[in-house]
Parts: sequence; C-alpha cells; structure tokens
Amino acid sequence: MRNTKWAGGLALLASLALIAIPNSLPRCAGNMRCNLAFNADLILALLALVVAIYSFYLTNNESRRLVGVLQALLGVGVIAVLQPGVIGLCASPHMHCHHTAPWLIGAGVVLSASGLWQIWLARSVVSDHITNGGG
Repeated sequence: MRNTKWAGGLALLASLALIAIPNSLPRCAGNMRCNLAFNADLILALLALVVAIYSFYLTNNESRRLVGVLQALLGVGVIAVLQPGVIGLCASPHMHCHHTAPWLIGAGVVLSASGLWQIWLARSVVSDHITNGGG
C-alpha cells in the first residue's frame, strides 16, 4: 500500500512538471508548430494530474492497474506529441523549443515509469495473495 502512494506521488510530480516546464522554459513565439505540441502536452498533463490525484484514493488492485495503464499511456502520449510524425517541433534545431522538449520528454518518461510501477505493484500484491493461499 505504501509503495503505491510513492508511485502516485511520482506521477503527481511528473504531471506538475509537465504543466510547469513549457510555461517556465523558453518556447518559440507566435503561431508555431511547437506551440501546438506544447498545448497538446498541457492537455495530456492535466489529464495525468487528474489520474495521479485519483490514484491516491484507490482501494483495489484492478483499479491500480487501470490507473497505471492510463499513466503509462499518457506518458507515451506526451513523448509522441513531440515527435515529427505526430505534431513535432519547429524545423530549425536552433529554436527555443528544441531546448525545452528534452525536459518534457524526461517528464513523460517519469510519468510512464510511474505507471508501469503502479502496474507492477498491483501485480505483485495479487501474486503474493495467490501464493499465500488467499490469506
């Protein structure tokens, strides 16, 4: 139970970082491609924040697994939005967005890792319960 709070806390910190990073680090001015990507990441970060807060109130393993899957997918979504095949960044590597994006990718990796940690913790509790004969 205690480890699941740590995983939820890590997801909460990662989602708060995803909200703060584009607003505190330099980004391109005007109607650029990276602004659209950063806004999409902001929407995903707000969803991740809601899921992370919800993870503190879970009582059973099935819902912990579901929240872990959601966190992992939101983290992958944050990373995917910044890739050229989805939305991407500005074409010039000298633009400000290319200095901000690695921080967002790092926070997305942390969010995905905390989701996988939630899944693993829920699975290990279930396997311990089965091995101990349900008691």
